[in-house]
Amino acid sequence: MLLEQNNEAVLNLLSDPKLLEEQVTVAVETLQERSVKGTDVSDSSDADDTEKLGEKLFSLVEELDPPHANDITGEQRCLGAPAV
Repeated sequence: MLLEQNNEAVLNLLSDPKLLEEQVTVAVETLQERSVKGTDVSDSSDADDTEKLGEKLFSLVEELDPPHANDITGEQRCLGAPAV
C-alpha cells in the first residue's frame, strides 16, 4: 500500500506522524479484513521473502527520509508479518 503511493504522498505521510499513523491503521484494518475473508495478501509466507520485502521497503523509505527510515520501517516490523 505504501509502495503504491506517489513520492509526494509518501513524503507527506513521512512529514506528518498523525497522518502516517492514520494511514497505517487503515492499511492494517484492510489487511485484517482480507485475512478474515481468506484472501492471502502475501506472495509467500517464507521467511526469506519476508526479509527481502523488508529490505526493499527500507531502501525505498531510506531514499525518501534517511534520518527516519529505521523508525518507520521498525514500526512496520512491530506490526507483525500479517499486517505488513
